[in-house]
Amino acid sequence: RAAREFVLRVHVVRPFNLLGPGLGPQYFVPSFIAQLRAGGPGPVPVANPAATRDWVDARDLADAVVRPAAVPPAAGTAGLFNVATGVETPVLAVAEHLCRLAGLPPPVADEPVAGGADRTGIDRSCGDPGRLRAWTGWKPRVGWQESLNDMWADR
Repeated sequence: RAAREFVLRVHVVRPFNLLGPGLGPQYFVPSFIAQLRAGGPGPVPVANPAATRDWVDARDLADAVVRPAAVPPAAGTAGLFNVATGVETPVLAVAEHLCRLAGLPPPVADEPVAGGADRTGIDRSCGDPGRLRAWTGWKPRVGWQESLNDMWADR
C-alpha cells in the first residue's frame, strides 16, 4: 500500500531458516552446537526430529538482499521474494551431521511437543525461490552441510 500511495520502489525479502557462522544462540543450530560442546552422558535429544526446514546460509541471504536493489521494480510497486533453497531437510539430519562433527553418537528423539511441531508450531517449512531467481539470477551457493561445517569450526 505504501509503495502505491507514495510511488515507492519496494522490495521485501523473506528469508527462511538461517544457518551460518556468527548466528546467535536463539537459532536452533548454534544452540545445538553449544549443547554438543558442553557434553554430557548419552546421545543428545532433538525435539521434533521429523520437522523439516528450508535451510539458507546467512552468506547467501546477504547476497539475496543486495541483488534486488540492482533491479528495482516499477515505481509504485513492491516485489516480494523468498530467500530459500526450495529443499526441505529434516531437523534430525542437521543434528546427525553435527553429532558426526562432534564425534558423538547420533541424536535421539526428545519428547514430542504438543501438536507434533517445534516451538514455532510449524512442522514443515520450504520456500520457493523462483521469483528471486527469475528477477535477479540468485541461487544459493552454500549447502547446509558446508554451512554446518563452517559453524562447527567457528565455535
